[in-house]
Amino acid sequence: MTDESFGVATTKLKQTGSLTANWIYALNLTAYICWNLSCILGAVCGKWIADPGTWGLDFALPAMFLGLLFLQLEHVPASKWMLYAILSICVIIATVGLSLLFPAYVAVIVASLGVVLDK
Repeated sequence: MTDESFGVATTKLKQTGSLTANWIYALNLTAYICWNLSCILGAVCGKWIADPGTWGLDFALPAMFLGLLFLQLEHVPASKWMLYAILSICVIIATVGLSLLFPAYVAVIVASLGVVLDK
């Protein structure tokens, strides 16, 4: 399971209340096939794209995660919006502050631990 298929599955679960095994298999198979076809396409055609930033391809992954985030936020109860806003601000401050002291990957992991407050 990938981040993308997890995001789609949890959104579907919140919308319908249940998931079938066949639906999950189809979702993951589709993601697997698309991933591999994209890798092959990138390997074959990537040499013709000198600077992916000029095509906006450097923003494709963050845009996909933002889309998944918006799908998740659609089902957030009103009572949790303030908590999520405070957590987001704390994570941003912690990530930026810790990245001055540690490598960025350590800062992101430590800053993300604040998510446990939601449980």
